[in-house]
Formats: sequence, structure tokens, C-alpha cells
Amino acid sequence: MDELQNLNDTWEQHLDDQHAQLWERMKDVGATAEWTDPLDGDGAAVTDQPDDASGPRWAAVEMFQFEIQLEGEPLMMDTVHRVDPYAMASDLVEQAAIELERRGILNLDADV
Repeated sequence: MDELQNLNDTWEQHLDDQHAQLWERMKDVGATAEWTDPLDGDGAAVTDQPDDASGPRWAAVEMFQFEIQLEGEPLMMDTVHRVDPYAMASDLVEQAAIELERRGILNLDADV
């Protein structure tokens, strides 16, 4: 199984209890989420480290984008590169919940 598929299959189980409950409530109002490859499998990008002879060098990078949608429209999105993807997913769930509350779709103060 490739890493992208693994992220899609396992990210929810890495949420702490608070974020897992929040995510369940968000799904109840129609939110969905998915990890994607923003480079579409290209896997190459210019690094910040210059090559001694010819300027910037090309190197394979792993970048994944996590997007939370509501009714097919992007709600929150972030791209991860060399950080804990599960921590980023938890943070984005919280930010998206706040946005849903701002839109009047989810009441964060309501009892679960």
C-alpha cells in the first residue's frame, strides 16, 4: 500500500478523542476529507539547496495535501511536507469546525 492510500485509510484513527468527536459531528453535516498528491505523482521539485555547479538541484519530495470539503466545496486545505501529517489533520479538523460554526452549520457549544 502506498503512503497516500495509507494516510486516507488511517488518518481518522490518529485523531485524539476531542478531534474524533468533532470530526464525527462534521461528517453528520456533510463534511468529507481526503489526502491527495498535489504534485500528481510527479515527485520532483526544486530544493532550496544549490548544487555546487549548476544552481538549484532537483530532488524527489513527498508532499501530501489534506482537504476538508462541505458538499463538494473546499472548506479547509493544507499541504504537508516533512511534518507529522496526523497532527496537521487534527489541526485542520479543528479549523474547519470553527469555519462551519461561523457559517451557522455546526454549533460547537451544543452537547454531543
